[in-house]
Amino acid sequence: MDRQNKIDLLDAGAPPEQVRLLRSYDPALRAADESQLDVPDPYWDEEEGFEAMHRMIHAACQGMIHELLGDTNDA
Repeated sequence: MDRQNKIDLLDAGAPPEQVRLLRSYDPALRAADESQLDVPDPYWDEEEGFEAMHRMIHAACQGMIHELLGDTNDA
C-alpha cells in the first residue's frame, strides 16, 4: 500500500507490470504522482488517521472493482 511495499515486491521478483499501488486505482488520483499514492500507517495517529486511511482504501477499492469489471464510468 506504499512505495516501500512496491519496492519489496519488485525486489522479490514480482513482474513490474503487475505491481501497482492500491491508491492508483482511485479515479480521483489518476493524474497524481506516485509519491502521492502511499496509504499512510495510522498506527500512531488519533482516530481521524484511521478514518482517513479507510476513506483512501475504500475509494481505491471501488476504482479497482470498476476497472476489473471493465466499467468505464467513474464511481
